[in-house]
This record gives sequence, structure tokens and C-alpha cells, in this order.
Amino acid sequence: MFSARAARRGHVAGGASSGGAAPLEEYRASFLTERRIAEGVGFWSANRKALERAERQYGVPPEYVVAILGVETFYGRNTAAGAWSTH
Repeated sequence: MFSARAARRGHVAGGASSGGAAPLEEYRASFLTERRIAEGVGFWSANRKALERAERQYGVPPEYVVAILGVETFYGRNTAAGAWSTH
């Protein structure tokens, strides 16, 4: 996924629109917006019980699940049929 070399330099491979590596701060800033944070708080609140159950069952803290869903789907807004499919 990320090369160790790119991570050490503080860049995310393939993150820049120019085709090169984007500085980690630039990549991060694209996800840490007021809207995305507000959506994450709302998602966490609306799904608190399910997130707590998942943490008990799988040991994954809710903040990790909420963060991953925020990045990957913007809390369900961005989905693509088959995007997570492995077949």
C-alpha cells in the first residue's frame, strides 16, 4: 500500500493530483474538514451501540471504525458497487 520509503519521507505515494507523492499534511488535510468531522460525530452518535458491540466482539476501538468509514466512504455517501468485492 504505502512504501516504507514514502512514509519515512512524510509523503503519501500517489496522493498528489500531479501524479506524484503528496505531503502527508496535504493528504491529511483533505480528510480533516469541518464537514467530515461533523459527519463522523453524527455517525458515531447514531451507531454508538453497534460500535460498542463491535469493539467488544472484535477489539477494534470505535474511533478506528469511524475514521476508516469516513475516509473510505464519507460515512456511506461514496460507495461503488463492487468496490470492496474480492471476486
